[in-house]
Amino acid sequence: MPVEKSRAVIVVCGTVNAAAGHARHGGGIGGASRPVPVTWIANAERISGTAAAIGGAGSGDDVVLQVPPAALMSRQRLRALVTRARESVPTLSAIAVRGGGAIAHRPLLVEEGIRVVLVDSLSADGRGSRRPAPAGWRCRNSAWGLWEIELSPPSRRSPLAFLGLAPRPRVRRGGLGVLVTDGLDTQGSIHHRLERLTAWADGLASRGAVEVVSLTSLVARLARDDQHSLAGSVLHAA
Repeated sequence: MPVEKSRAVIVVCGTVNAAAGHARHGGGIGGASRPVPVTWIANAERISGTAAAIGGAGSGDDVVLQVPPAALMSRQRLRALVTRARESVPTLSAIAVRGGGAIAHRPLLVEEGIRVVLVDSLSADGRGSRRPAPAGWRCRNSAWGLWEIELSPPSRRSPLAFLGLAPRPRVRRGGLGVLVTDGLDTQGSIHHRLERLTAWADGLASRGAVEVVSLTSLVARLARDDQHSLAGSVLHAA
């Protein structure tokens, strides 16, 4: 059934960095029972373990590769990173580039089956969108078969954040929000920030205000011929 045009679409991302412990089946990725799917952003060293941990979760989670900005400047290194990641995640269709930097070698990414690049912000390099982006979605079709999607800005810091009372992101009808937060703590358990974010997203989804999808599902949606029917405004962080 098509998603109602008035609903916002949300992708919840949890980071897995070098400091995170190994996921534990009791409280880590594989053993967690979360109400909404999570897209895990893992670097080359962690992607194999992350993919194995979510393999039996049955939650609709998926994994994307975090690529250092410097690796984008080398065709050989970029290809090697994607090839290595695909050994663990055969369905890999997205990468995340955090920390800025130009997106180079777009044709190579398309050749390697990458359809989406998550970025902190869309670069002002004069590159337009080859295909119209869904109305209000902060993304662009920078090359045939490749979309760049801007992560939603973080919520403003609050003096009550340490109590778990920080403001939640604000959802605009029909918009897109790609929200990222800490995924695993150093012991390999789900981080409390991710738990709060997924609970918040589930509350909105249960009221029919949003649809929460994995990034892989979003990739498929952007590729649909009827993408022009999507309308609305962007999801902003509060």
